Amino acid sequence: MRFKDVSYPEELGTNIALLGRLKRGEIPGYRMEKRYIHANGSVFWGDLSVAPQRDENGAPIKLISVVVDITQKKQDQERVEFMMGELAHRTKNMAAIMQSIINQSAANAGSIADFRAIVTARLASIVASQNSITEKNDQKSSLQELIKRQLAIFLTPNDPRIHVSGTDIYIGSDASRAIGMTLHELCTNSIKYGSLSSQAGSLEIDWNIEPSPDGKLYMSWVERNGPEVQKPLRSGFGRKVIERMVALTTNGKVELKFEPNGVEWHLEANIADLK
Repeated sequence: MRFKDVSYPEELGTNIALLGRLKRGEIPGYRMEKRYIHANGSVFWGDLSVAPQRDENGAPIKLISVVVDITQKKQDQERVEFMMGELAHRTKNMAAIMQSIINQSAANAGSIADFRAIVTARLASIVASQNSITEKNDQKSSLQELIKRQLAIFLTPNDPRIHVSGTDIYIGSDASRAIGMTLHELCTNSIKYGSLSSQAGSLEIDWNIEPSPDGKLYMSWVERNGPEVQKPLRSGFGRKVIERMVALTTNGKVELKFEPNGVEWHLEANIADLK
C-alpha cells in the first residue's frame, strides 16, 4: 500500500505538497502532524518525520519516515482548547445572567433588605453550581439536584413556568459536568431569547429510565409559549456544548430542535455510560 492509501484525506494535500518540495530539493526533509486510517477504519494522529537518502548527485533515492502516535496528546489538547473556549463563552454570558438575576430579584423584592437577601442567595447558588460541574471528583450526583442547582442560578424557587419530573438517578462526575454545562447553556439561551424571557413561557424538563437489560436514560428539555424561535444561522460555541460535548461524554444521542413554538433538546444514553 502507498502512504496515500492510509492517510486521512484532509492532510493528504499538505503531505503531497511537502513531498514534492523535498523531491525538487527545495527542503532537506519535513515534519508534520497528520491522521492515519487503520485497517479497521479507526483513525489515529501521527507525528510524521521524513528524511531522504540521496545519491551522489543529491537526488533522493529512498525516504526514511518515522511516525509517532500522538493521539492522546491531540485529545488532551482538544480538551484544553474546549475548556478555554467554554470559560470565555461563560464569561460573556455572565453579564446577561447577572442582569436577569437583578431584574427578577428586584421584581420580587419588597424592600432593599429583601433584594439583598435574594441576590446573595442567587450568587451563592451560582458558586455552588459552578463548583459542582468544574471540580474533579469520583462522587456520583443526583440528576434531580443537578437540574435544581442549574435552574436556581436563573430563576426564583417554585417558578410556576417550570415543570420538572422524573425518577431520580445518580450519575458519575463526568456525566454530571457535561449535563450540567448543557443545562447551563440551555438556561442562558432561554433567558435571553426563549420561553424563559417571557412570563407567558413555560419549560418542561423530564426524564425516564427504560427498564431493559441495557437500561437507557431519556431526557428532554421542551420550551413553549415564548417568542417565535428562529433557527440560528451559524453554529457557535454554545451549540457545540449542547450537542457535541454531552453526546461524546455520555456516548449518547443528542437531538436539538428549533421548533417555531419552542426549543427542544433530547438526550438518549445508556445508564452504564453515565456511571
